[in-house]
Amino acid sequence: MKATAVSSAAISNAMRYQQMRMQSDLVKATKESTTGKVADVGLALGGRTTQAVTFQRDLDRLNGIIDSNALVAARLTSTQDALGQLSDVAQNFLSALTSAVSGDSSTSITQQAGASALQQMTGILNTSVNGEYLFAGTNTDVKPVDDFTAAGSPAKAAFDASFVAYFGFTQSDP
Repeated sequence: MKATAVSSAAISNAMRYQQMRMQSDLVKATKESTTGKVADVGLALGGRTTQAVTFQRDLDRLNGIIDSNALVAARLTSTQDALGQLSDVAQNFLSALTSAVSGDSSTSITQQAGASALQQMTGILNTSVNGEYLFAGTNTDVKPVDDFTAAGSPAKAAFDASFVAYFGFTQSDP
């Protein structure tokens, strides 16, 4: 009977390889337990990696839409509030005009009510949300309504010129 030789180098190399593989597995398991995620998503999912990447891209896109919708909701809420305020100002001015027509108030009170309504409407129409004016149309960075009563107002100057051209005298002429 012949005895076969058993190489101790082969056994030693096999044990060394096994130890290195176990250390690598330990590092991977430690990473997974600390992060709570799979260390190598591609290896864990295999052929479904593309699907996972697509889902992540879709999730990012949907989160962008959610953020955009939140901004739109804030703008719409502010717009609705501003329109309600405009309605209230118009109703108050209509009441002042009704009193003036019926003779219950003087012209100076009606004039003050008109100036106040104009001032309030200017403020409301210049409402902004996140630096964008609500009633500015496509140029949301430009103030939509200038103060008519401010000194040097181009709108006031144009109105005064048109008044004089049409009636032949100034507004302050008794």
